[in-house]
Amino acid sequence: MQINKILEMPKLLRIAVITSIGLSVMLFVTTFLPGFGLNLAGKMISHKELWESGLAYVLLCSALLMLIVAFGIYYRAKWIRLFLVLLPTLQYLPFQIFHWYFGGPNPTPSIIFYVVLCASWAILFIAYLYIFSSPRQYFTNEKA
Repeated sequence: MQINKILEMPKLLRIAVITSIGLSVMLFVTTFLPGFGLNLAGKMISHKELWESGLAYVLLCSALLMLIVAFGIYYRAKWIRLFLVLLPTLQYLPFQIFHWYFGGPNPTPSIIFYVVLCASWAILFIAYLYIFSSPRQYFTNEKA
């Protein structure tokens, strides 16, 4: 990745790329380095418990998702717009699946709050992607 290409992106897309990379690094560090734990829905989970419970695989899945988002934006992939609209849902889904099928901790105390949050995010991001000209131009311009 070239820094100047990131700096030329529309501001919110640039923030999304930088945040996605930072979050994926943090998730990889939490997963692989002993001594780091995870606070999920108010419950502190140690590094050892992450691996014993299988939650580490969920973190790795989330880390890879965030890298896909960053690279999709960077390379102007048209499919990434759908990922951006659904991002909170995509981030939440592995944790919820782990909770449902493997008895892991519930990632959110209120599903209604999370649904409202995801719907609000989707509406705002659709507006950003399709109403404002800078993201529209960014994704329609040829790859640099």
